[in-house]
Amino acid sequence: MHNFMLLDIYTIRLMNILIGVVLTIALSASLRNRYVCPGVRFWFCAMLFFTLGSFFILIKNMFPVWVGIWGGYGALILAYVYLWFGFRRYTKTFSQNDYFAVLLAPITCLSVGWLYKSGISFGKQLQVILFVLAVLAVMSLTLTLKQRKPSESGRLLCAWTLVLVVGTLVIRFITIQQQDITPYTTGTDFSYIVLMLVWSLSLLGLGSSILLITAQWLQQRLFIDASQDALTGILNRHALSELTETLALTSQQTSQPWSLAMIDIDHFKMVNDSYGHPIG
Repeated sequence: MHNFMLLDIYTIRLMNILIGVVLTIALSASLRNRYVCPGVRFWFCAMLFFTLGSFFILIKNMFPVWVGIWGGYGALILAYVYLWFGFRRYTKTFSQNDYFAVLLAPITCLSVGWLYKSGISFGKQLQVILFVLAVLAVMSLTLTLKQRKPSESGRLLCAWTLVLVVGTLVIRFITIQQQDITPYTTGTDFSYIVLMLVWSLSLLGLGSSILLITAQWLQQRLFIDASQDALTGILNRHALSELTETLALTSQQTSQPWSLAMIDIDHFKMVNDSYGHPIG
């Protein structure tokens, strides 16, 4: 039974790596599109760090403690930092000062390393990492809901996934006080397996929601390009045709008349020829 549960842990961790690889490849493909969703480059880096973190956690027993801390948990912190970067870019609130958040990874790892040298229990060390991850997840969660449109179901899915992530981190933070663990503890109890499965679902949910966000953004961008004039932003003939159908239906229901006016300025071609179309 012990060997069976131990195998399950390694299988779940390997599954996390495979999920991360697939999602990273999928996001790298979206970078080749003509129109690239704001934030997708940061999200690509986030998935890459998720994959690296899962890999180092899988092989942590083969290397010294500091390798697992820096390679595994450090990469996971960077993953959530870049996830936050992506939403900052997507919501147009990103600034150059945000890059300082990258320092959270080395600062946290150094702090945990200092606690390890001081003889503090590994449970306390892990709680520091869990706290940082939870804070970063909450920061991304607030941005997923910021000025969200009802049609943006991808951001809503990401928000619910982050709620699951925060809940998982909080539960792990609390229950870890009741366990005697070391850096090389695998965690073979049933509750730990459930926790790892929830973590796998969270990773899958984050990647799927990000892919949905990029697809919905691209769909909206293509709709704007197909319905508005690129120079002035005025609705084109295709958009006006659809608008008149809507107005006609509304007019029938409300008995309110509507009209469409077309205005032509005489000799305006001279302005365009003299000063150019942008000025015109």
